[in-house]
Amino acid sequence: MKLFTFLLKKRTAAYFSLSGNWKEQLGDLLLAVLLLVSAVALAVLHNYAIQHPAGKFDAALLFHAVKLTVLVSPLILKLFPSFSMKRTFIGAEYPLSKNMVAALDLLALSLYRTRYAIYVLYIAVYACIASHVNSADVLSLFLLLATGILSAENIINAVSWRKYFYLLLVLLAAAGQYLITAARYSAAWNLPLSVLVVILNVTLYFFYYERSYESSAGDERASSATSSAGQPVSRNLHWVLVLRNRAVVTVLLIGIGFKLLIVSNFLFLKGGNLYMVMDKVPFILCLIIPIILFSYVYNNIWGYFYSVALNNLIIQASPQRYVKMYLELLFPALITDIVLTFVCLGIAHMIEWKIAATYLVFAFFSITIGIISSFSKYFPVPAAFDFNRFRAKTSRRYTLAQLLPAMAAGFLYNMPLYLYVLLGIILLAGIGLWIYISRNLYDFSLRLKKDFFNA
Repeated sequence: MKLFTFLLKKRTAAYFSLSGNWKEQLGDLLLAVLLLVSAVALAVLHNYAIQHPAGKFDAALLFHAVKLTVLVSPLILKLFPSFSMKRTFIGAEYPLSKNMVAALDLLALSLYRTRYAIYVLYIAVYACIASHVNSADVLSLFLLLATGILSAENIINAVSWRKYFYLLLVLLAAAGQYLITAARYSAAWNLPLSVLVVILNVTLYFFYYERSYESSAGDERASSATSSAGQPVSRNLHWVLVLRNRAVVTVLLIGIGFKLLIVSNFLFLKGGNLYMVMDKVPFILCLIIPIILFSYVYNNIWGYFYSVALNNLIIQASPQRYVKMYLELLFPALITDIVLTFVCLGIAHMIEWKIAATYLVFAFFSITIGIISSFSKYFPVPAAFDFNRFRAKTSRRYTLAQLLPAMAAGFLYNMPLYLYVLLGIILLAGIGLWIYISRNLYDFSLRLKKDFFNA
């Protein structure tokens, strides 16, 4: 009890320190606003759908969207905008049992993550406004939230400790919970199955928990992209750099995997055409366009390719070289995202020129934001890697700068005139940012150099 009180006081004092934590507070505030506005909007639409059952909104589908939000959001936000490996809370030298250390670690995690309280508030606001939402429905939302939080922690543990059977079990449990949610079983079946998934996640967490692990600084193997003396450098150097960087490949697989899972769920299960899907779930546009790609990695690319950036700083490379390298490193992931996205749309027979235009406009807009963000300050990520080799934390401001226009485009997708106007504004904003970048590249370079050597 004393330890719990100490942790709570320390966490509260650190969080509400305005001088040292205002960025974290701002990020939590933006996340809270985003989720609470979403909760109110979904609840209002839910009530409208109940009052007008023949309308275009389906109350069951809206509640399904809320369930997916509380299930998937902890998984996604745990893994981006930063990707951090496991850092044990209690050192190996303390004379405590493994289960006690694991429990304290989980407790410390819940105290540290303010966003968990935001998720609870999201559920509470939705439950208070939406009509015909009973106690079983609310309990199912909290079970889904617990599943998402525990699954995210288990995935981080499994990847950090390279326990791939552990990872497989966690992914199977997460997939099982997703199928339970997507199948829309009655509460009589849904609740017991969800309780079992939560118990399974807790069991996996305690069973596989480790108190310490070996640090591995060999994550970024950029040097292997160059050949030995007398042999030429690979012509596809940027592909080699991306594919041989374990951190980048890991976060890309997670990000694109989440994207395909959610997009395919709505495209294949809802049927009809893209107009019908967008009319029912407009936020799906946020996943079709490449926002996740940039939010995961490319808003802070030099954190993952630290040695490449450091080498350019040492040789006094021009700022234009940074932009060129950024675009070259982006190319493999962007091509992969485009191919997988439009293959998915093609299988669902939902390819249309309007979605292609939206994708291209947002890709250009995200590239300009990504370039600006890539010159921003880097934060060390607690990881199983050398902190000087792996730094990556994307600012929530840059993520929201892409997410909010995408949400607006989703709601306007079936109103062509307004959508075209919005896309025109976004395109002009991207061009304006590109001009701003070209005129301030030298200042960006100086700021990056200062942050690298003073971090």
